Amino acid sequence: GIPASGSSSKSHDPVQGQLILSKHRPDAVPNKKGAADAKPASKPKQDSAAPLTWETLDPALKKEKGPILELVRDAGLLDSVDIATLQRLPPWTQVTALYGDKPQFRGLHDGTCEKFQKSPNASWHFVSTAGTFNTGTNLMSELLIANCRMPEHEALPEPYGGAGVRWQVIWGKHTPVDDEQFRLTHRTYSNENLKADLMFPAVMVRDPFKWMQSMCRHPYSASWRKDNQNVSHCPNLVQKTSGTKEPQPVSVHVKYSEFSRHHESLVGFWDDFYAAYFSAKF
Repeated sequence: GIPASGSSSKSHDPVQGQLILSKHRPDAVPNKKGAADAKPASKPKQDSAAPLTWETLDPALKKEKGPILELVRDAGLLDSVDIATLQRLPPWTQVTALYGDKPQFRGLHDGTCEKFQKSPNASWHFVSTAGTFNTGTNLMSELLIANCRMPEHEALPEPYGGAGVRWQVIWGKHTPVDDEQFRLTHRTYSNENLKADLMFPAVMVRDPFKWMQSMCRHPYSASWRKDNQNVSHCPNLVQKTSGTKEPQPVSVHVKYSEFSRHHESLVGFWDDFYAAYFSAKF
């Protein structure tokens, strides 16, 4: 499933099924079996100013950024930030204008969840994380581990039991799914009981504009020309040309562990990755 935000430059509407998380334990970290162990959360160093509280916040600030500030408060982080940081947060009206006022999920009502739930070998069903680079897959993994349980898998005897949550899908969380044979046969885990079709992917989607900014800072294994006429320029979607020639897309090369992919541009990379999940049959 995919938590979707933002929109694609093509007509694809990214994606497949999704899980709604009700609580967030920011101190949860995975152990070897995929369960969550408590770990004291470290907080940023405080200055000499008194810690912020909900009661002492400026009412005008709460009115402007309300739901965002409530998230900070509910996560227990309000006393760990200063007022300047809160002021840099976007107004709630800006957030809703871009993404709406509710989380965006795709696939909850298209039969994907029901198909997975009714598939055989429920004891070996897992929920796992997927998504391309810089989309928050590590955070989603921690949220799933902290909040989700697969009852049939928990009932298995040791050493097989556990929450039924894996850090990533068995074909690799950043790996595209346009090669079905690779998806079915590639293994990020050695346990032979783990099968691709028994893993429900929670696929992270990020606003492509913000995603491209992150890719400029941390491109991972993606490479493309980041200068335009000898001037540093990123994301550099099209190459400037002289005269009357049409600008040409700047192609992107992505190297995975066992194969590579070429995309028309950085936008094409985002589109191609999520279009494959959107059209997937699993």
